[in-house]
Amino acid sequence: MTSLAKQLASLKFALQELESAVQQPRDEQFSVESVVERFPVVLALMHNIIRSVLETQGISAQSSEEAFVEAHQRGWIKGEISLWLRLISDYEQLELEDVTGSRAKAVAQDVRACSCILWETFELLTARFRYQTQVQPVQKASGNSTNPRFASVQPM
Repeated sequence: MTSLAKQLASLKFALQELESAVQQPRDEQFSVESVVERFPVVLALMHNIIRSVLETQGISAQSSEEAFVEAHQRGWIKGEISLWLRLISDYEQLELEDVTGSRAKAVAQDVRACSCILWETFELLTARFRYQTQVQPVQKASGNSTNPRFASVQPM
């Protein structure tokens, strides 16, 4: 499994964890805390995937905002760029001590509102970069090969 495939698998798991938090009753403090604690993982994984792919194309994004803007311009992420920039800003301004405050509730509400877009972006990234996530087996050329192409090759 390639590094990108591992990152996408990790992102899928993180999205599933976030989805379980999003599905909890909205008024419970535990639900808000769960969403607020799981969302940064999803955002960080998406950022790492985007940054990695941009780097393979010779593009260096200095910040999360730059990476997401570039990805949006290339059609790699769903939704309006203003949504992504707001989510990044919300996360960066949210402090861990505030997981019970009004800021945390606002972030949790934003995340709930865009959970479909997070999944659509995951599916788009997976489909777009599928060819980079598959490892093709390499066959060794030897006289013992069952591959007809190598049947005439004799070991030295």
